[in-house]
Amino acid sequence: MSFTVLAKKASNVPKEKFGKSDPYCQIVYQGQKQKTKVVKDSDAPEWNETLGFDLAGKALESTESITVELKDWERIGSDKLLGQAVVPARDLINSKDLELSVKLSDKNGRPTETTVDLQLKYVAPASGGGGGGGSGGDAVDGGGDGEDFDEDDPEGEIDEPGPDGKPTAASAARKRKRDRQKMKAKLSN
Repeated sequence: MSFTVLAKKASNVPKEKFGKSDPYCQIVYQGQKQKTKVVKDSDAPEWNETLGFDLAGKALESTESITVELKDWERIGSDKLLGQAVVPARDLINSKDLELSVKLSDKNGRPTETTVDLQLKYVAPASGGGGGGGSGGDAVDGGGDGEDFDEDDPEGEIDEPGPDGKPTAASAARKRKRDRQKMKAKLSN
């Protein structure tokens, strides 16, 4: 599973005190950062660069988000944040191919006139479960390890604690599946 972001262009980029900015676009997802090339002296840069994010076999979660940052490259010191926006992952999960013109806010959250044009594409899990976080109903199948839940476990306890003593993802998924089945049984009565 993966998603890509085609960073096309920006418009209405703020100018510096002494000329135009040297803008680039940076996409941030769960601590991973990828950025386009810098376009020098431009208030309307065009990148047309594709940035890819490998999800390491995991689906996007509907509660996650993708941050779009427009920065001004600085020769000396830190690059300056010109604007940012957040794209909810659920929008990408629902459409798989999303074309956007996002309006950015400044570092204090105030809206600006700056926009960044993007195209996002998501390659979902082969099972067709559009994304976790509860958006896909029965998309979680119990961990994918071939085991089903234990019908003799009426309490639906989480089994198999991991090395850190916390439930593993598979055992937590099995518990959610048991809980869903209990709820369906209640509703059908």
